[in-house]
Amino acid sequence: MVLLLVISMLLDPTEKAFALDKLSHFAAFSVLSYFIYFILTYQDKVWFLKKHRTAFTIIFCLSVGASIEIVQLYMPNRSTNIFDMVANLCGILFTIFIIKHSPNRIKKLKRYGI
Repeated sequence: MVLLLVISMLLDPTEKAFALDKLSHFAAFSVLSYFIYFILTYQDKVWFLKKHRTAFTIIFCLSVGASIEIVQLYMPNRSTNIFDMVANLCGILFTIFIIKHSPNRIKKLKRYGI
């Protein structure tokens, strides 16, 4: 993930098309939120994080996105764009929606009474 972050910061933003840039933000944060959610689901050490994994996933991923945008303020040839954060949020919420409405998840919840 760090390598992806470094490479994305080195690219010139004028070389990217607007739609492709937002699609890459959407996809990257979809994948990030998927992994964070399932890491929290299957960890047993911190019950609070497991119980509130949806909220923590959203907060953590948005914090990562905001941090990246803040770092870009201070990098030459980079710019901060609010639409990047919107694309990040859409990717996160899309993934959470898919996870929450997955037929397999609903069956497991009913089976275990959760």
